[in-house]
Amino acid sequence: MRKPILTLRFGGPSSFRGGSVALRWLFGLASSLLLGFSVLRAPPEAPPRPAPGDWPQLGRDAQRTNYSPQQVDPPYCYTWKWYEAPFASRAQPVVASGRLFIGSMDGVMYARDASTGAPLWSYAVNSPIRHSAGVMSDTVVFSTQEGYTYALDAATGSLRWQVYTGPSSTAPLMDESRGWVYVASENGKLTALRLTDGARQWERDLGAPILTSPALSVDKQTVFVGTEAIQAVALDATTGTIRWVTKLQGQSLADRYPVVVSDTVVFRSQPIYSFHLLLHEGDDVMDRAGPLNPDWATDWANVKPHILNYLTAQPS
Repeated sequence: MRKPILTLRFGGPSSFRGGSVALRWLFGLASSLLLGFSVLRAPPEAPPRPAPGDWPQLGRDAQRTNYSPQQVDPPYCYTWKWYEAPFASRAQPVVASGRLFIGSMDGVMYARDASTGAPLWSYAVNSPIRHSAGVMSDTVVFSTQEGYTYALDAATGSLRWQVYTGPSSTAPLMDESRGWVYVASENGKLTALRLTDGARQWERDLGAPILTSPALSVDKQTVFVGTEAIQAVALDATTGTIRWVTKLQGQSLADRYPVVVSDTVVFRSQPIYSFHLLLHEGDDVMDRAGPLNPDWATDWANVKPHILNYLTAQPS
């Protein structure tokens, strides 16, 4: 199925808890249905932020916060649409200096004008691009299922370098403080590359497939990543030395990524329960709070204790 770029979808309110009740349903589901949130600590310090109009990598910044200072006011409507290529559902388009970049499952990296959608250039690699690219300075970096990581000139699309890093379904982590790129692969290796020429700075075999995109601590000293051994791993950003490993719960970390906020890193896993059971249990927990209150803050105050009690009683 072909997926359009830059579409906005707006859901209406619901009168029952089991429906799409804005943030309450989403947060309640993520919390009470044991979606495997694990909170770990990382040193705090204010990181550099992208330009207000840019979204240069997955989650916008190296901490994967998905925060933007820009306010998008209604009415919500299309600025432009583009149906041409199949895109992985996990992939975010990235934007830098007025250019939008996205790779396709049929092996093409596209650059388009972010304001108009007009094509700028394309570069074919003949292997699925299964996640977002990253942009630093004037260079676009992305990895492929075939196993190569590519760096292209952001303005022209010309090849700067390509390096074999292993099959990848994750997004590169762009580290502006060092001018490095971190790439995770399905063969279990996390690799640090120099942006200017693709030279390996270090490579670490974590012993299990890596299907999560890495994130960087706020002080830029630690890289966080999850493996399919269901482990959270912290590595020294400069040397690749493993600092700690924490066992998580769940059956997979695929298509998720750690998010760093101040001194905390949050991992999310795929639950072991069947999804229909999770939906039923989540609704039951929230319904213990009684009828839905139209005031969101009051309703959440009623529901939150029931979610916390449920998680405390059933931590696994």
